[in-house]
Amino acid sequence: MVVILFLGDTAAFLLFALLGLKTHGFPLGVAAVAETAGPFWASWVVVALLTGGYRLPAATSWKGILGRYLLAGPLALLLRAWIEGKGTPLAFAAVALSISFLLLFVWRLLYGFWVQGRNRRQLSPS
Repeated sequence: MVVILFLGDTAAFLLFALLGLKTHGFPLGVAAVAETAGPFWASWVVVALLTGGYRLPAATSWKGILGRYLLAGPLALLLRAWIEGKGTPLAFAAVALSISFLLLFVWRLLYGFWVQGRNRRQLSPS
């Protein structure tokens, strides 16, 4: 389960970076994607690991996802600003936090529904 959550989280942040780069007409190279997704992904993974975000049911609880992102999102912006050596424009912050959260939130909720369905099927008599 942890590996699936980790890979899904990684995919959500990679998709966030790809969408942003493509929308703004930037090249979709590996370095550009890593630079864009990296601070958001790293902040999320650290916060999730430290707060039980890779354990059920917290991993797929909407309150858990939101609470963790309220910590990880600003941390990601600070990390990005530190890496780039400059401040983060408010418009970028608002859009980046909204889109990355939405992708992560939808992924985690869908995974939670899948796990619940799988568990019900395993528990029901055949």
